[in-house]
Parts: sequence; C-alpha cells; structure tokens
Amino acid sequence: ASSYDLRTLGRLTAVRNQGTCGACWTFGTYAALESYLISEASWDFSENNMKNTHGFDNEHCDGGNSFMAAAYLARFSGPVLESDDAYSVSSNSSPSGLTIRKHLQQVLMLPDRTSATDNDAIKNAVITYGAVKTSVYWEDASYSPTYKSYRYTGSSTATNHAVAIVGWDDNFPASRFLTAPAGDGAFIVRNSWGTSWGESGYFYLSYYDKFAVSTTVFAQAEATTNYARQYAYDPLGWSSSRGYNATDKTTAWGANIFTAVANERLGAVSSYFASNGSTYEVYVYDNPPAGSPRGGTLLGSTSGTVSIAGYHTISLAAQNILLQSGHTFSVVIHYVTPRSEEHTSELQSHHDL
Repeated sequence: ASSYDLRTLGRLTAVRNQGTCGACWTFGTYAALESYLISEASWDFSENNMKNTHGFDNEHCDGGNSFMAAAYLARFSGPVLESDDAYSVSSNSSPSGLTIRKHLQQVLMLPDRTSATDNDAIKNAVITYGAVKTSVYWEDASYSPTYKSYRYTGSSTATNHAVAIVGWDDNFPASRFLTAPAGDGAFIVRNSWGTSWGESGYFYLSYYDKFAVSTTVFAQAEATTNYARQYAYDPLGWSSSRGYNATDKTTAWGANIFTAVANERLGAVSSYFASNGSTYEVYVYDNPPAGSPRGGTLLGSTSGTVSIAGYHTISLAAQNILLQSGHTFSVVIHYVTPRSEEHTSELQSHHDL
C-alpha cells in the first residue's frame, strides 16, 4: 500500500515520555515489543528497569542501543511491568526479584537501507510485527514544527536517538521538509517525548533522511512457562565478533560447555546470526572430554536457515535431548554467515540518547 498507519489499526500502546534522561533506546525497544504483543494484551513494560539493570558500563541515562536491549531481554532480565518499577529520570537502581512477564525468543536486525527507496524490508516488518525500533541523528534545526516533519542531511556519521517506525506515507510531500528532498515519502515515527510534542507524539521522517538505520524487530515473546531454566555464559549478548578469519569471513564454529543441574530435556538453543540467510548446524554432546566440545556422546543435532540476521531461538523439541544431572554437555554450532560483517560494525556505532 502507498500508506499504512498502525495508529489507525489499534496496534500501538500509549506514547511515553523519557524526560531529560538518555533512555530513548529503552522506549524504542518497548514501543516495538508492546506493539507486537498488543493482540493479546496492552502491556506497559518498565523502561526504568532496562535503563538501570542493562549490565553495561553506561550509566542509567547515558544511552544505549539495540544490542544492549537484546542482551537484557535475551537473558530473561525483563520485561517487567511499569507498575513494578516505575520510570524515573533520577532513578539509577531498581528492585530485584521482580516478576518477568515474557521470554523473548527473537530479535530481527534488518539490513540498513541502501537508498531512499529501499524501504520494503521496513514496511514488511511493520505490517508483520508492528512497530520497529530504528535510529536517527536528531538536531532541532532539521525539524519542521509546522508539518511535524524531519530530515537530517548533516555530517554526523553516527546516530544519537532511537525511535519507532509505525507506518509510512509514500505521498508525503517533499515540500513539507525544511530541506526539500529529491522525492516525496516519509515514515510515520513514534517519539518518546510525550503527546504534547509533534503530532500527539509522532512525526514524519523523510525517506531521504541520512539515517533510519539499525532497524530492529523485537518479537516472538512467549509465556515464561516455556522454559524452566536457561544455561548461558554471556549476559551481555553480542558485544564483539570472533571466529572468522581473513581468508574465510563466512564460516565459523562456536561452542559452550555446561553442567546439567537436573535431569531435564533440552528444549532449545539460542544464538546470534550476523547476516541474512545464515545457515547453521547444531550439535549437543554428553560428557565431552576436556578441550574437545565435539567429543563425547552425540545426544542430538539439527540444522536450518535464518532469513533475517539477529538473535534466534532454535527448537530442539523434536530431538528429545535428555540431560543427566551432574553431567557436562556441550552445545556446538557451525555457522555459515554470508556477509558476516553486516551488523558487526553497528555494535558500537549507534549510541542513542
């Protein structure tokens, strides 16, 4: 369609206000996740908890990005309810032991647009999942209060603000931007500066804006009864990349070894994938010998493809892998990731306030 607007479809929760704290990345994240879940309930998740307990070196109002949000949610630190940890600009600590309301299973990291008309991936994501988090470079001088429109054309090489795309209008006039672009068209974007700002909290972002990058879908959040336990060593998620070398930038192996704390079935494994179209092979071994995660008794394996880069949960239900209490077990993954550096450069470049 030439236009699409989640506001008219009842697929958005209320606009929030981050105040003077650099927590826009948490608001953009939950704008997306709450939109995805709205068909079952109108959730109000706690941005305060995410900004205070993300675990990285940043102070609570020092900003963040989609990788930090993904790490917080993937390790099941959240989401918690706003009513359990209410937002406060001055708050830098949160109570412990709060009830986690969902287990996030998937984070899709869309490839950056290659041109002003390369918008189909974002449009498809909005239709399929609801609001999607994205990053822009904000300066007041590029905003038109008259038309609630924005287009940045400056020299910045990184973003500084996170928002959520909630629709588009291919026919939004180019003449309504302070610096007229080469063509019409704008994304409809939700901000986190309250309903008194912009068009009741929303604005129009030109297709010809320099950014609208690091666009991320937070989806497939399930009931917390899906898994009783999570084995993990990496609470900060995807913070760097290794395993690829100069001669082979597409293939890598990774492994972790854990000790089972109970007799239980291994229901799934999760991992990050660096590019669209990545393929994987997963192997699980019982009691691998020291220094050899691919040894021991093979308990099960699976393989597949992920169409979109990001964090994915791979079901092992069909393999019926049974762990024995006290035994070590290894999870080994063989990755083939074309364009493996596609998202690696974004790890630190987008720091949004």
